[in-house]
Amino acid sequence: MKSKILYLGLLLMAVSCKSKHEPNAAQNHMNSSSFEELVARFNDPERAEWQKVDEVLDALQLDENDVVADVGAGTGYFTLPLAGRCKHVVATDIDKRFVDYINNEIEEKGISNVEVRLTTTNEPGLNELECDKIITVNTVHHFEKLAKFLSKLRDGLRIGGTLYIIDFKEGDLPVGPPANIKLSLSELKRNLGLAGFSKVEVDENSLPYQFILKAY
Repeated sequence: MKSKILYLGLLLMAVSCKSKHEPNAAQNHMNSSSFEELVARFNDPERAEWQKVDEVLDALQLDENDVVADVGAGTGYFTLPLAGRCKHVVATDIDKRFVDYINNEIEEKGISNVEVRLTTTNEPGLNELECDKIITVNTVHHFEKLAKFLSKLRDGLRIGGTLYIIDFKEGDLPVGPPANIKLSLSELKRNLGLAGFSKVEVDENSLPYQFILKAY
């Protein structure tokens, strides 16, 4: 029994040492831009051509009674469209400026089914068994202690719930972060397994620069 525990410990250490995931690099890259620059980038009208919000939301197979979390919501690029398709949206972000931005947006637009929460780099800000679905877009490479964070996302899902991760494909692309701070699909899948997700499905064809990953 002791030898088995030792083996598992060494295996986890090997996974950790093999990891190239550096969330601080991703955060530093984003923080190199001003808030105004980030808003302009996130809300760039040209983004609609490749982000394909409607296609992504269709992939979520939303029900009008669903409670959905948008983790790392930014300017609410997905939060606001989600509000028109489900019962309740929980939008979370670690930056108070984005929290305030979304709150202003929903107030101006008279949207009443969105709740915005300020969180931290280590906490998704969700209650246990709160959500039917969780979506995180262009954000997973920012998560610190990735497997642990993904495990907390899993805790926030109700039985039968699903996590959707939309993020950039590897390599140099016309949009998105530099290649060296991206999270590979293999590493993401490995951490999802460590977090307790038993099934992972990946669509690499629907979006030109991103994959749509479904985990449950």
